Amino acid sequence: LALHRKLGWLGMGLVVAMVGMGSVASVNAIVEHRQPPFFQPAYFLALTNVALVFFVALVAAAIIRRREL
Repeated sequence: LALHRKLGWLGMGLVVAMVGMGSVASVNAIVEHRQPPFFQPAYFLALTNVALVFFVALVAAAIIRRREL
């Protein structure tokens, strides 16, 4: 459990990188016209950013509840 908690801080750095790269990747996909053909660009951008917000919310909930064990 102690090792898991220490490695969690490394995971937090990965979360920050994933959110940043996810935002950049979704914008670049729209700029290069590489979004799926069944999505409008605005819908694709909103969908990817909402998914990133939910991901951050789940990670934040895990961080808040980490002392409960």
